[in-house]
Amino acid sequence: MLSSFAQGLADGLAGPPHLDPDVPGQRWARPVGHAAPSGPPAGPAPLAVAMQVCLPASLWDWPSDSLGSVSAKLYEFVSYVPERPDDWGAYGATTDRVSDAYGLFLSALQPNATVQAAQAALAEPANQTQVQFPNGPMMMPNWTVTETPSQFVSNVAGRPDLASTIVVDLAGTSDGATSGKALFSIGRNGSAGTPVGLGKGDVRQLRLHADAWGNIPVRPGGWFNGALVGVFADGPYQAGFSRDKFFGKTGVLRGMISGLRVGLNVSVVATMSKSAASRMQTAARTGTAIRVGGLGYDAAALTVSEADGLSEVRLPATAGLSELGTPIGTETPVLVGVDVTALG
Repeated sequence: MLSSFAQGLADGLAGPPHLDPDVPGQRWARPVGHAAPSGPPAGPAPLAVAMQVCLPASLWDWPSDSLGSVSAKLYEFVSYVPERPDDWGAYGATTDRVSDAYGLFLSALQPNATVQAAQAALAEPANQTQVQFPNGPMMMPNWTVTETPSQFVSNVAGRPDLASTIVVDLAGTSDGATSGKALFSIGRNGSAGTPVGLGKGDVRQLRLHADAWGNIPVRPGGWFNGALVGVFADGPYQAGFSRDKFFGKTGVLRGMISGLRVGLNVSVVATMSKSAASRMQTAARTGTAIRVGGLGYDAAALTVSEADGLSEVRLPATAGLSELGTPIGTETPVLVGVDVTALG
């Protein structure tokens, strides 16, 4: 059910705007894709992007940064290789930074002029940014997130026309509670919670309404050459390295975050069987917070109504809770999910 939710949410959101890397001020990498190895690629086709759900959905409250500097919150979120870049469902990050894995990849290739130029770009000061880590600033390879939370909120303020509802069809899916990655869970305050086991056909539809939805593109800076990755994924490698080391199922450079999915003041209506709604009500009484995907709500705010032989379980935006169990302000977006792109 969680995978179906992620795909349905992605289908309900418009794709991010096309960004031309040749336009001044937009110097991030080209879309990454497979290209013929005979000479430099002109423009490889983008690889498939999968949306993954943030469990829990964290507040998108990153501070606005001065030029040449970014917050640790931004950097720590976008700079790591995803665990499963070619799959839907729950998002998880590895402990490998994309920039470190990319540097290792370049050093593992047989040296040539193209590789040496890429290594120079990785070390180029113009492609670095100052990250404001808690223990002090550090220069790191830069990333571009095309909109800040405050810009997003400002751009959608006073725009009721931007409000929309995403309808996700979940008929015929089961909740997979035994995996611990169920769509619905009950917890206390900021705890991960206990999955609510709902069987196949129990949940028919999920409607998520927001004052505004956003798809925020994320790109590595000029230190990353996506076309080179597409061309040299198969090597030639120096002894001791192989494609699988970098782009296999556990490869250190197997993917990256390519976008953020955010929502402002999100409410939920779940259409389900009467028995499933009853189980939801019973479960809600055992905790303080209920989660749908990663979205958290005050469990006491859950209401149920009947319609056409089914039940509608409602959770209003005003009852929204952060991942720590604290109320969400009306001007704070939440990170519902991320787009992840497989490399190589």
